[in-house]
Amino acid sequence: MSTRFWTLFGIIIVAVVAIIALSGNTTPKNNESMEEILNNTVLVNLATQNNSGETGTAAIVEENGKIKVLVNISGSPENDQPMHIHEGTCESLGPIKWELNPIKNDASETMLPISKEEIKTNLPLAINVHKSQSELKEYVACGNISSDMFMMEN
Repeated sequence: MSTRFWTLFGIIIVAVVAIIALSGNTTPKNNESMEEILNNTVLVNLATQNNSGETGTAAIVEENGKIKVLVNISGSPENDQPMHIHEGTCESLGPIKWELNPIKNDASETMLPISKEEIKTNLPLAINVHKSQSELKEYVACGNISSDMFMMEN
């Protein structure tokens, strides 16, 4: 495999560990191994939009039949930034499907009363970050949630 693959793989592992640590889940539950945690996590790259300079990673983790969405952003301003999961893709956003807690101090955590299966049946989806509550039409970061992200699951 290429050096690029292993570099990307390493970045993903570091991102997952950082997100789990920031969420307070530093100890696996019920003797859960790191491999099980990684198999139960879908990572979404949040790319900058409109020259905002904001980038980040969202981790979608299923816990007890519900979905936890953990987001870390770098380059965000001090104000809260609304965030949603939309139908469609970043290139063609549809209506809001689920509202997420806003980005505060570069991070957000939201528990949604849905399963991973419900996410899969609604694909494609996109996580979209807005500049501010008063500037909802200005997008600063976005990441697509696609079916290929679920292909590595057991």
